[in-house]
Amino acid sequence: IAVTEQGKPAFFAISDQSIPFTLKARNGPTAWLEELAEQLSERIVAARAPLMRAIVLQGDNHSDLLLLFHPSIADHTSALAVAEEIILSIAGQELPQEETTPDLGALLKAICPNYSEEPLGLAIEGSSLESDVSTPTKKRTPLPQIQPYKMSRKDTAALIGRARREKVSVYSAICA
Repeated sequence: IAVTEQGKPAFFAISDQSIPFTLKARNGPTAWLEELAEQLSERIVAARAPLMRAIVLQGDNHSDLLLLFHPSIADHTSALAVAEEIILSIAGQELPQEETTPDLGALLKAICPNYSEEPLGLAIEGSSLESDVSTPTKKRTPLPQIQPYKMSRKDTAALIGRARREKVSVYSAICA
């Protein structure tokens, strides 16, 4: 991103820049939390290419993919589409030829046998949100504090259904 002669911001291609791709060893199921905290502490600056980076934490039976984007080039939906194409490529499947937006509802229907579009309701008490890991240890200061929560499949399906009925993104519903 740079400023044009008219003083307006614009995207410019930089041919000698590539997307940084880092491959690291995966040291346990929560290694991604520490790595994400580390990555988030290193800002992606709009005035300096590249505006994206990718990290794979590779383990023997499981790997984690972290994709970081400057918000000027990708939102959560775009990031999901990139992740979907990467997964399709790894699986040896053909990439969609037309622009697609991932259908989270269809994905949930495929993996959640009890998918329901029932609203979550307003009650917070009794929610199935549970912390499954502790706060990551800081390597240096300041690192963002990242605490994952695991929603049940039923609550996840209900959240998606409610977001669709309200005509907002799931991300917006979570942020609200």
